[in-house]
Amino acid sequence: MAHRVTLRPSGHSYEVEEGKTVLQAGLDAGYMLPYSCRAGVCRTCRGTIVEGKVDYGAVHATYLPDSDKAKGFALLCQAKPRAAWNGWKNRHPTSRSSGCACR
Repeated sequence: MAHRVTLRPSGHSYEVEEGKTVLQAGLDAGYMLPYSCRAGVCRTCRGTIVEGKVDYGAVHATYLPDSDKAKGFALLCQAKPRAAWNGWKNRHPTSRSSGCACR
């Protein structure tokens, strides 16, 4: 079952198919999202879950402690939505097709 993810503050949204991470689905949808390692250790892709639920994935507590999860943080390279998800990112995703910052 696919879940819809909405990025804030841009309002852009895309579907995340079962088994895909929020990051991979966003990249597949044509958005340039910040990431580096894709392994849950660099925290470059950290975002805040505004509403919805995620499976946090295989993230070591050093990189995403329970205190961060309680504040709504997730590492998008590991997070898989379990319900419709609204997220906020520190950086604006950019569409590959237009090359313009999404606001």
